[in-house]
Amino acid sequence: MNLNGAVVGTGIIGVSMGIEFLRALDITQSLPSSTVTIGLSVIGLTTIIASRILLLSSATKSKLPEERYALPPIFLFERHDDPTALRVVCELLPKLQEIGYSVYCVEISDIYSPDKIISLIESQVKNFEERHQLVEQIAESKGVLKSELGKINKFDDLLKLLFQFFDNKSDEKTVNTVSRLADSYFRFEHMKKLKETIRKAQECGFSIRGVDDHDAREEFGNKIRPKSCFGRLLEIFRNTLGRINELREQTMARNIVQLSREGKGILFVGGHIHDFSLIEKCKGALSYFTLSPDGEIRMRRYFDARYNNVSKDYLQILTEDEIPSFADRLVDRVRKQNF
Repeated sequence: MNLNGAVVGTGIIGVSMGIEFLRALDITQSLPSSTVTIGLSVIGLTTIIASRILLLSSATKSKLPEERYALPPIFLFERHDDPTALRVVCELLPKLQEIGYSVYCVEISDIYSPDKIISLIESQVKNFEERHQLVEQIAESKGVLKSELGKINKFDDLLKLLFQFFDNKSDEKTVNTVSRLADSYFRFEHMKKLKETIRKAQECGFSIRGVDDHDAREEFGNKIRPKSCFGRLLEIFRNTLGRINELREQTMARNIVQLSREGKGILFVGGHIHDFSLIEKCKGALSYFTLSPDGEIRMRRYFDARYNNVSKDYLQILTEDEIPSFADRLVDRVRKQNF
């Protein structure tokens, strides 16, 4: 049996084991059948993912070069509800093009063509805009003006407002709807800016590449959400998210390293949850986590736990006026390091 067959076979075994696991925990009777089905699918797919991680991990580690890159990859990590990193990208693209950078990598499945990536982003912007407008209408129906709504910068505070509109129902459909509305409201400006960076990258002669793992992103990313209401089932699979991200990071690192070894200058923007892992896997990259002052406020508690000991240079809290000078400093660093 080849490796792929072995991996899929392992997943089938995982589903069977999952049935006994859920029965042993005595939770199948208290959950809707659809939820149990999703749970069993997650167990089987998780086993496949775990097996793929073992195979991909050894392959990726053997490929990670110790040599110096012709052009160091540039990583800008971000919150997906804060467009600061993307504003930096708009400043960087023409400057980086002048010194040989040519590929703009985004956290989208690596099987998609540039045209497909653009189509997906345009569709998301449209969906987010519709939900953003719906949130404004809901807020207005509750006596909250747009100016006051704009001052809400915490996810939980917006959830409370939206739940009032739905009579504080807690069924799965309502929770998922409210969570999706709140997420879209906060991420709308980010998605518009992402669309802008794609257009600008093309104008500057950059190719657009998705580098994320398609299976992990599509099969799991849209099914397991921290805000979903699967209750005890979600608690059981919470550690699964870490394994999913490990596979995604292995794939992103492999793709970025391969492009870099081909001599292509890479500019990559991705979520901050992947930062430490990608920095370790892609040694030699220039890495920054950029945030707006408002983004820093939203992350303050998380900062204390995760970023207390990182260098001050890595964390960049930037107002819009400070972004051009930061972009200039970054390009100067690349020039001094490589020319």
